[in-house]
Amino acid sequence: MTNTSVGYAYLLERTDIKALPLQVSARVMPVTKVQLIDNTLATPASLKPSDKILDHILFALKYEDLNFLKHCSKLVQKRS
Repeated sequence: MTNTSVGYAYLLERTDIKALPLQVSARVMPVTKVQLIDNTLATPASLKPSDKILDHILFALKYEDLNFLKHCSKLVQKRS
């Protein structure tokens, strides 16, 4: 389960959203709290969202940069 993408990185990898590359990507890593390590938002396994897109959107809103909202709106428009 380590190094599994979560949040915005998960959405970019598993949807057809076209966006600029992330400066910081969130990943499940062997840590005890959310922390920035180099260009990775290291996230403990206990906070890993389920595989539902909404859960990753909620994770991104809570832990990642709010610039994510621009890209999230593209996903919603494509699914409508």
